[in-house]
Order: sequence, then C-alpha cells, then structure tokens
Amino acid sequence: MSSMLLLPCLWWAWMTVDMVAVDAAITFPSAAPGSSLAGLSVYAATVTTFLGPQPGDPNSPRSGRVVLLTDDMCKPIAMQAAGDIILATAEATLGACSLETKYLTLYATGAAGVIAPVLDVVPSLNMYSNDGTKGAQTRGLPMLFLRIGPSRDFYDVLIAGAPGQNATITPDVNVWEATFASWYYQLFIRILPSLVMVASGVTAAAYLALHLRITHDEYKSVVPNVSRTSRRLASFVRKSLGLPHAVLTIEVLTSTLPGVVLAIGGYYSTPNLPFPILEYFLSQLSGWSFASSLLSASVWIRQLSRIFDSNGLLTRILRGDYPVVFGLLIVVPIVIDTAFSVLQAIFYMDPLVAKILSATIFVLQLTVGLHVLFGVLRYYWTVRNVQGQTSGSEHGASMDPILQRLGRCALGMSLSMLMICTGTAMMAASSRFMYTPSGWTTCFSLNFIGRALDSAFRVAMFRPRAIKPQGRSWVSTVVAPKSAKAGSQQQQQQQQ
Repeated sequence: MSSMLLLPCLWWAWMTVDMVAVDAAITFPSAAPGSSLAGLSVYAATVTTFLGPQPGDPNSPRSGRVVLLTDDMCKPIAMQAAGDIILATAEATLGACSLETKYLTLYATGAAGVIAPVLDVVPSLNMYSNDGTKGAQTRGLPMLFLRIGPSRDFYDVLIAGAPGQNATITPDVNVWEATFASWYYQLFIRILPSLVMVASGVTAAAYLALHLRITHDEYKSVVPNVSRTSRRLASFVRKSLGLPHAVLTIEVLTSTLPGVVLAIGGYYSTPNLPFPILEYFLSQLSGWSFASSLLSASVWIRQLSRIFDSNGLLTRILRGDYPVVFGLLIVVPIVIDTAFSVLQAIFYMDPLVAKILSATIFVLQLTVGLHVLFGVLRYYWTVRNVQGQTSGSEHGASMDPILQRLGRCALGMSLSMLMICTGTAMMAASSRFMYTPSGWTTCFSLNFIGRALDSAFRVAMFRPRAIKPQGRSWVSTVVAPKSAKAGSQQQQQQQQ
C-alpha cells in the first residue's frame, strides 16, 4: 500500500525535474566548419560547490587551448598547462583521493579550467561533497573545475577532436540543486526513512531491555536468594538468549546509526557531513540489514512448525538445519557490504565491488522475501481452513494471537524486502536513468523507504508482551525455538 501511494508522488517529481532547463557551458568557437565539434555545446556543472568559481561569480568564464590529461589526478602531474583548459580522460578521474586533492593537484599545473567527464550521468551529483573543510583551501582559487556526463560516443568525439582546439567554459547551474532542495527528495529519501530507522533503533533498544528484564525476573523467581551469584545470572541469561535478542541487538546499532547519518547528511543533499562518512553509510549497512532479515525469517519459519512442516531445501536452510550454510548467508553479505563501505570511505570507488554487493543483496533479498511471503500466505490459508473446522478450540485460541502478530510482521518485512529489490532492479536496468535526478529520486526512495520499513517490521516482530500466569514468573511470549529440532519436537508434542 505504501508503495502505491508513493509512486504518483515520485512520478510528479520525475516530470518536474525533467522540465528543468539548462544552458550549455562548454563550446568550441574555433572548430572548423563541418567538423564534429563545430556548433557543439556541452552542459557542464562545477564538480562541487567548494572547488573554484561557481555560477554567479564574476568573471567565471574561462577560455584557452584544450590539452588532454591521461594521468591519475591523485598523483603529482608534470604537465605545464598555464592558461590552458585541461580535458581529462574518464580513467584519469578515478583515482582514490578526495576531490579537494584532485583540484589542488590540477591547480598546480596552472590550468585555467578542467573538464572531468563521467560517462552517462547528469553532472554533478556530488555538488555538496567535501572533505570536512568545506572549501577552506579551494573555494577562493580561480581554476574552474567542471563535470560533464557524455555518452560513450560523444566522449570519444571529445577525446579525439577537442585537444588543440580553443574552448570556452562557463559553470552552469547544477540541476541537482533543485532536486536536492525539493520537498519530495527531502521527504522520501531523507525525512521518512531516517525517522523510521531511528525510531526502530530506539524501540529495539527498549524491547531488548524489557526482554532482559523479563529474563532477570524469571531468574529471581526460579533461583533462591541464597544461591544467586553473578556467574549463575550470566549463565541463566546466556541460556535464555535466542534469535529475537540477536535481531534486536543488530537493529539497535544498524538501524539507528544509518538513520542519524541520513537525517544529518541528507544523502548528498547537504554539505553537513564529510564525504568519507557519507560514503561509508552509502549502502545503509545493507549487509547487516539482510542478516537481521534472515534471522527474523528463521524465527518465523520455525514458528510455522506449529502449524505445518516443510521439507523444502530453502525452508530447511532458513530454519537452520544446515548451520554452515545459514552462517555463510549471514556472514558473506556483511563482509561484502563492510568492504564496500570501507573502500568508499577511503575514496576507492571500485564499480566491481558495488556490482557484487548489489547483485548479492538483490538475489538474497528477493529469494528470502518471496519465500517468507509465500509462507505467510500459506499460513493464512491454513489457519482459515483450520478455524473453519475447529472454531473456538482452546488450542487455536492460545496459538493465534502470537502467530497472527508474527505473520503480520513477516508479511510487512517480506513486502519491504521486495520494495528494496524493486529499487535495485531499476538501478540495474538502466544506469543512465539512475544517474538522472528523476531516476535517482525514484530508485532511492523505493530503496530507503523499503529499508526503513524492513527494520520497523523486524523490530515489531519481537515486541515483548509480559504475562504472569498464576503461580508462574513473568515470561516473554515471543521466544522462537532455538533450533529446527526444537521446533519439530514442539510440532510432534502438539500432534500427540
């Protein structure tokens, strides 16, 4: 339902962004008539708002002879380009260092301006990126630093024909500025996801504390006062811990932190955070998020053994029948996601790692999400049939409230996972669309809202509800069987 309400707003946002007009910022006035550059004009925006002259600054246009740069911008450059316009190759822009470092390296050549291409994008997404100095060393320098986003064919024409020509470059208005400031970007990518994630993390902490309090109360009720020791308490608590506690612990950290970073940084829409911090949380800790979803799915599938059993391979894996495989499904996404985050934070932006992470998370999210969804639907179908035959039975009355609540949360979790997959699939279908203001807003709205709702449903799944039957201690009603074997034994006991 949430995605159905979201799509009309995103469509309106898309159409609004695409109607923004821009002017050409790079021209080649000396190109011979009939040449590939004759009459050609290219839109270009400043790489960031903290590097050199910006739109509206006086005397910002620059003219000069175009020279080609193939060297890594992050390393000292021997080129002398006093008064020239440097046209860098796409490979030269990929060095692992900050944009400020690249700017100062190029500034040392004496160039009047630099054109840095990135293929098939609308420049410049990183307009607010900074190393924490916010232009203290670079904003007042006179060298223009522009970004263009040509197609591969157009890029080849520029690299082949532009060197040696005279060019005039002017910083154009960045179309991303209007997108980042728009209500729909701030609402769907920043405000709603961050609020839900932070609220989920705080709620998870409260639920975890209540679970532990219930465990402590149970300890006091079963262990005589004279026999209580710290060691015995620790042992009692350790034996009481299960998957719900693991999920809540993960959510306390991996939901709260990305939510706070998203709220402050605005996902590229503000200069509030240094670039390394922004990039570390680029994936919203998706590996940890999937691990939490996997553990939650395991709890749900084990609880389903109270209704029906399945010998399907995926069910047995998620139930924990194969501990090594189950452990790898948890560890591998976390390792890949952490490696991606660290590489991004140190400016080593390897597209291969990003593709591996996206493909891994997509396949796992889609597989587990669909399996949980089918399990929920099967549960509702089974319960409906059973209730029709055994309406009002004591067993059904005692079982339904817990499983029905878990079923609702599992349903929401599975739909949230599929929402994330939808956004990821749109990114993979067309990178050119993704790196437009409309595509970026659409894809990441689906991704981030899905990520936030995923956390919310996982936390809600393990809401403790303390009860105190006569003569018994306070206990939590949401405790999953700790193993598939335990779940199977429960089912056999119920059948007997």
